[in-house]
Amino acid sequence: MTRAEIISVCQEYNITNYLINKDGTVDVFGDVNLGSCNLNKIPLLFNHIYGEFIVSDNFLTSLFGCPNEVGGDFSCNINQLTSLEYAPLVVGGGYRCEDNLLVSIAGSPDQIKKEFFVTLID
Repeated sequence: MTRAEIISVCQEYNITNYLINKDGTVDVFGDVNLGSCNLNKIPLLFNHIYGEFIVSDNFLTSLFGCPNEVGGDFSCNINQLTSLEYAPLVVGGGYRCEDNLLVSIAGSPDQIKKEFFVTLID
């Protein structure tokens, strides 16, 4: 993705106060709310989000593109996720991943500072 394409996506989803890294990933010095955007995939490759990262109520089947680190809460409720692969490694707040198609918590973060809510299907 080119720099111009990244800027366009940020404008489309009202993502402000960001830095485009040399590797094409994006750091955001605030919150990213992509909830209820009818997404099939995360539209950018995020690196570090200093606030909250919300991708709930979409049609995601993968967390590819999620940041490596989220300073606040992380929420991916109400999607079609079957795996936590590509989930953030560190979450500074709570982690919510309910109402998906998960059968295990493999791939969950190494570090969560607050609550961890995940529902598994039988």
